[in-house]
Order: sequence, then structure tokens, then C-alpha cells
Amino acid sequence: MEDAFEMLMGVRPRVNLLDKSAASEGLRGITGVIGFAGEHFTGSLALCFDENVVTNIYEAMVGERPEKLDADVLDAVGEIANIVAGGAKTRLSVFKINMDLAIPNVIIGKGVKISFISDAPVTVIPFSSDLGDFVAEVTIARV
Repeated sequence: MEDAFEMLMGVRPRVNLLDKSAASEGLRGITGVIGFAGEHFTGSLALCFDENVVTNIYEAMVGERPEKLDADVLDAVGEIANIVAGGAKTRLSVFKINMDLAIPNVIIGKGVKISFISDAPVTVIPFSSDLGDFVAEVTIARV
């Protein structure tokens, strides 16, 4: 996660274990979701952002502040999810753990609840960065 953000935006997000509200807030306004699967597991990654954080991220990536949440801005959210999941795929391959990635989706709407396919628990990881706070939600299940 940190490497992807540093490469794309020049910032390193920090896990914010002091943010006790992240789990109760649910998904933020804009969420990039990507599924993944390996020989013995399946899962999903959701990166959840507020609109102002997405605007800050896009400006850091492209060099211009968007006037609205258009297709380019939303594509950037999906691409971030794809790059973060791709980084995990690369790191796991060192241990001979291979996985395939799905095409990322972007969901817009405050308070939207995503039901992950498996009954596996969802791990909620709050992050802080110079561009704003966001949450990663990860679920992994054996198959």
C-alpha cells in the first residue's frame, strides 16, 4: 500500500491504529473494490475514501485539481485499487503464492454497505496520509 501511494502521489500513508471510528463508519463516499483469487483462497480489497480525499489524491497524481468527480477521477480510484492489489500479488509470488486479480470497480455513495461473497471476517485498516484519511477493508477465505 505504502509503495503504491508513494509512487503515484508522493505520500506514504500510515496505519492509524488510534482511529477507533473506522470500523463503525463503514464505507466512505467513494470506494475502489478489487477481487482476487489463488489456488486455495479468494478475497477482496476495498479502498474507501471521502470525496475530498479522492480530489486530493487525483490532484497529487495528475497535477490538477478536478472540478467534479468525473470518469477520470473515478478511474483513478479503480487504478489505485488495482495497483495496491498488484503489489500484493508481486510480494506473494516471492513465496510461490500466485493469485489472479479481477477488474476493479468503483462504488459511489456514503453509507453504502458491501457484502463480500464469503463469510470470512473483514479486516478494517484505517490509514492517515498528507492527502487525508482512508480505510482499507480486506477479506480472505479458503476455498
